[in-house]
Amino acid sequence: MLTHQRLGIIGAGNMGEALLRGVLHGGLMGADRILVSAKTPERLADLNQRLKVRTTQSNLTVAEFADIVILGIKPQTMNDILTEIRPVLTQNHLLVSIAAGITTQHIEQMCGVDVPVIRVMPNTPALVGEGASAYCRGRFATAEHALATHAILDVVGIAVETTEDRMNPVTAVSGTGPAYIFYTLEAMIQAAQDLGLDPDMARLLVKQTVLGAARLVMDSGEEPDVLRARVTSKGGTTQAAIEYLESHGYKKLVQDAILAACRRADALNRGGS
Repeated sequence: MLTHQRLGIIGAGNMGEALLRGVLHGGLMGADRILVSAKTPERLADLNQRLKVRTTQSNLTVAEFADIVILGIKPQTMNDILTEIRPVLTQNHLLVSIAAGITTQHIEQMCGVDVPVIRVMPNTPALVGEGASAYCRGRFATAEHALATHAILDVVGIAVETTEDRMNPVTAVSGTGPAYIFYTLEAMIQAAQDLGLDPDMARLLVKQTVLGAARLVMDSGEEPDVLRARVTSKGGTTQAAIEYLESHGYKKLVQDAILAACRRADALNRGGS
């Protein structure tokens, strides 16, 4: 699908590199059809050496070169980057933004022409090919643009199409979600060490427990509440733990944290810093 198109990536951070590696390893296009920009020469030299892609410090050069431009940048820099590349943007480009909270409408307005825009919210497990991404189309993006974007995201995990009004909730749930899991792992590992397990054993057991639980949810077809009830024997250790969590409002705490993340995405959308 993408073999005859050229890809540009502006902002080759962790997520930009994850998508870059996915495109290359998935065989969507060759390295000779990709151009990447980043702030530092050291970062560009590293990408060129490891992935054999062409690099530049000029965002404008990337936009001139590419048919599809991935905006792998922070929300706070979006306006500056779009102002920089606007002189060369046309209706034949596709802009794919992974900046949290920035709407397709805002990007379209900044571009000054009817550029197709697709907004994406990926997450960091894309780095290991297990990402969960959602995307929505702007006014000028077609089904063909959506298919191209889906193809890029699909090689680093799963991808679903949604509507613009669902993107901030997606950001709060799956975009930010890995950090909730990591934070829980930190607590579990610390508790294991407090109980006398050595650090290596604690980390190994906790990591595998979380991996196994996620795999069980994915592969069994059962809902999480069903699986939890199945392992919660009356009067047992699991029941003691769950009752403690419930008595301290654990479920509501998680829900409130997700709401806080969604409010922050809304603020970014309104131009907050």
